[in-house]
Amino acid sequence: SPLSITFSHVLIIKDMATSLYKKLSGRNRDSLQIGYIFSESFNSHFVQNYRDYLCDFFSSQKVAEALDSTKSTFPLTNNLRLKQYIILPLNRLSRYAGLMRDLLKCTPSDHQDLKEIEAALSLIVSLMDHQEQIQKSFENQLYIEGLLMNF
Repeated sequence: SPLSITFSHVLIIKDMATSLYKKLSGRNRDSLQIGYIFSESFNSHFVQNYRDYLCDFFSSQKVAEALDSTKSTFPLTNNLRLKQYIILPLNRLSRYAGLMRDLLKCTPSDHQDLKEIEAALSLIVSLMDHQEQIQKSFENQLYIEGLLMNF
């Protein structure tokens, strides 16, 4: 089902975010290689999982809404509603972009990590653009389905 596929992507992305957090927490504070850690973490496997998650996300929203109408919570979701839980990776992506933008504002133009920060931000923004395209496509599909239902 779309929901089980999305849920598996959410768990993979959660593991990747945990790994990113550990790398950031364990870094040598003197080196300040935050951009490098983000760029390294946003490898092709990470990006592909995010893209897969985005492709399945909107169709999973319908299933999650139906399940949420039962007022059920799930232990694996930290007792969040399912719809709230599966949107967390989208919210996280926006926060990553904000962090990279703020970091760029504070990074001198000759800093060793500047290009890595820019590369990480570019990748995050491209994922956000991909999400926007998928969302528009899904909304168009819903609109067409609505029109067909009226005939």
